[in-house]
Amino acid sequence: MRLGAFIAMLCLAVPTAHGQTVRTIIDTDSLSVGARQQLTVTVRHDGSRMAVFPDQQLGPVPPGAIGMVGDLELLSRVSTGSRLLADESRVDSVVYEITTFALDTARVAASVGLATELDTARFASVEGLLPVRSVVPEDAEDIRDLAPLVEFPRAVWPWILLFLAALVVIWYFFLRKRPDEAPEEAYVPPEPEEPAIEEALRRLQSLAAHPPAETGVKPYFVELSDIVRTYLARRTHVPARELTTRELLLELDQRAALKRDRIREVNQLLSVSDMVKFADQRPGPETAAQTLEAARESIQRTESDLRPAPAPEEEVAA
Repeated sequence: MRLGAFIAMLCLAVPTAHGQTVRTIIDTDSLSVGARQQLTVTVRHDGSRMAVFPDQQLGPVPPGAIGMVGDLELLSRVSTGSRLLADESRVDSVVYEITTFALDTARVAASVGLATELDTARFASVEGLLPVRSVVPEDAEDIRDLAPLVEFPRAVWPWILLFLAALVVIWYFFLRKRPDEAPEEAYVPPEPEEPAIEEALRRLQSLAAHPPAETGVKPYFVELSDIVRTYLARRTHVPARELTTRELLLELDQRAALKRDRIREVNQLLSVSDMVKFADQRPGPETAAQTLEAARESIQRTESDLRPAPAPEEEVAA
């Protein structure tokens, strides 16, 4: 009875005037510190926006976690789902593996964003509390005194290593046969590399000449995402091609000298590409062209922001 009542409490959600509803569902009435459970986050909406779940949102997370739901750490995605209801609304859901290291009680509250190419609206579930069981038994004894130190025989191997190191030094400086000094090779300057901005604009122009109707929607957006990531990697020295979108945005926010507007533009561009690559969405030709043009403008603005200001001209004496 207690478990059913608690699950029902967690399933409550706050519907908005437009019918968006966020729910959190967990199949237990208590947690243990460090134990793993499953948590389901669902959002019901009209289908005109893309759901942005907690692990896709910016914010600090503990090491090893991909996101937070209140005091619960999201460890990984177990599964995702999406279905249409009779009233033509859409329900998107994600099942997470979670854990917590909270003491006594853990707060459970999920925030889900509903995004378009222009903005993101956020909605939250009803907040609930889960009791957290202690991992220390109630009948555990008090902390005991330290045990006496155990005496070990003195190690001999450090002296052996020191003797061998001395032999190596003697051989290197006194006994080895030194080869004749080789003539220095002439220095050959490396060929200049194509600037990052020119490479990005050239690849965008090539991509524009091959619309999705020729190359396919997914390869088109994979190439568009790689162009943006390669440019950012070369200009900011952040390993953009090896990071997830969420990790890249955090690195740009913490390490790169980018304006917040540029980081938001990168988030919008990569989110559209990620939905095509991982959520099997199929934008039309017009959306594909608009996204490519947005990438071109964002890269040009980023280049303008990162380019050092010209030094003032020295006054010429009359």
